[in-house]
Amino acid sequence: NGVALQVIRHAGHFLATNRKLLSRKQIQAFYKLRWAIEETFRYLKTNLGLNSCQQSTMRAQGCFVGLCLQ
Repeated sequence: NGVALQVIRHAGHFLATNRKLLSRKQIQAFYKLRWAIEETFRYLKTNLGLNSCQQSTMRAQGCFVGLCLQ
């Protein structure tokens, strides 16, 4: 599709980005942050029933999560 990627290998995994100006360390830092976000969403979906949330706005979703945490 014509998209240029920068791909690096880190700890047995391939990390890819379309942001060509990022350094290797910056790519690793972004993936580390993104992985923490993914783990948080997985926890919310698994333990708080976030998969069943039918709210479409960010505010409504925040209220749903708040109610689940109480």
